Amino acid sequence: MTSSGNLWVCSGDLQVGIGRRTAMCDGAGQESWSYDMMGRVLTDRRATNSVTKDFSYAYNLDSSLTTLTYPNNRVVTYAYNAAGRALSAVDTANSVNYALNASYVPQGALSSLQNGANIVSTFYYNNRLQPCRISVRSAGVSPANCADIANTGNVLDFTYGFNLGTANNGNVASIANNRDTTRSQSFTYDALNRLATAQTSATAATGLAKCWGETFNYDQWANLLSIGGVSSAYTGCTQESLSVGVNTKNQINNIGFQYAAAGNLTFDGSLSTTYDAENRIVSTNAGVTYSYDGDGKRVKKSNGKRYWYGSGSDPLEETDLSGVASADYIFFNGKRTARLDLPGAAVHYYFANHLGSASIVTSSAGVIQDESDYYPFGGERAVTDSDPNQYKFTGKERDTESGLDFFIARYYSSAYGRFLSPDEFTGGPEDAFSSSDPLPPGPLPYANISNPQSLNKYTYVLNNPLRLVDPDGHTGVTCPPKTSPTKM
Repeated sequence: MTSSGNLWVCSGDLQVGIGRRTAMCDGAGQESWSYDMMGRVLTDRRATNSVTKDFSYAYNLDSSLTTLTYPNNRVVTYAYNAAGRALSAVDTANSVNYALNASYVPQGALSSLQNGANIVSTFYYNNRLQPCRISVRSAGVSPANCADIANTGNVLDFTYGFNLGTANNGNVASIANNRDTTRSQSFTYDALNRLATAQTSATAATGLAKCWGETFNYDQWANLLSIGGVSSAYTGCTQESLSVGVNTKNQINNIGFQYAAAGNLTFDGSLSTTYDAENRIVSTNAGVTYSYDGDGKRVKKSNGKRYWYGSGSDPLEETDLSGVASADYIFFNGKRTARLDLPGAAVHYYFANHLGSASIVTSSAGVIQDESDYYPFGGERAVTDSDPNQYKFTGKERDTESGLDFFIARYYSSAYGRFLSPDEFTGGPEDAFSSSDPLPPGPLPYANISNPQSLNKYTYVLNNPLRLVDPDGHTGVTCPPKTSPTKM
């Protein structure tokens, strides 16, 4: 029964679906799945309130996805090489080449990719297989290697430094912006590999509009306590500022901050948030309410948007509240590569940094429409802002009404560099250090008991946001995370 009194009746395929989930009823609606004889999803039907959308799938014998049919009957076809690696994603009926001519290095990482007619991305790696350069061009010649200074991508071009050969422990030491060197960045870390400083090559004296320099301070329990200026050379630069204290529960205790008994931040002095019984934000004082399906995926924002996921974890289609589509998203190798605006059918391409943050959004011809730099913990510095893209830091949606990022399991604040809700320690004691309950066999699901920094339930990726990403709001993983060639 829904909150509005509607009764959802769940039914599904009871033959091929034996042992598999075939239907789900939740507070926002219902969803059903059908399967082929190998247990692969053939159709996904989602009904949210009075709107229903269908996605359908077809596969190769090795279970790699061959076609994805969207609710508007647009079909994206995927092709693969003999090793099962994705080569292309195209809409043949409408002559749209979302991804073409993908190639890979011997270890399996993506080496090059073409979007549309003439946008070429090239990826380079050092001898430890770390990404040392990402270059995107719509004209000219791709760089020959990481160190090639004669050729620079005219859309995006980042070179990454890892202190290779001296102190390379995996931390990102520098990001050179080869299109605009004043926006290049460098970083240092403390003994626990937490980010200590970050700064641009531009200073107040050499590039006031583009400079910033920050220091980051933490306590022994992994709480980010302050963000300040790195030196007098950056005085006058536009940058972040933070100064907070915490209580014994690792909750911010500055004047005005309020937490619920479950540990969720409900008020920070300006933004007020209300949570449901599963610790998901359902409303804010910005006047927007949120609805979720039974898997915790957000399916509706009351200010005019519904989300449709199919069988994946990222939205494939967005509509207005009446169900009229406004955008389809196309994924390649598990990453958002394009957006199709509807009903006009304009195509936009996404180009990300090593974290998956949307650095550039272009038109189908490669014209830059949106360009952003990011502070280490996700704050955005917009360079060009003529595109409505809201998928920002590490590819997560940033809500304009609150400034929060939706990480599926929780919401994240780039202003505080932490989550608003505590992580779940499902199956283990509520607190591994103070609980008298015996530890269950095996590791805690979302923490590493050998690394006390991971036991802080609010912290973001061990305070190393240049090296790690959090795919679902639970735990940090090395970036870029591995993806399966069967992912869209």
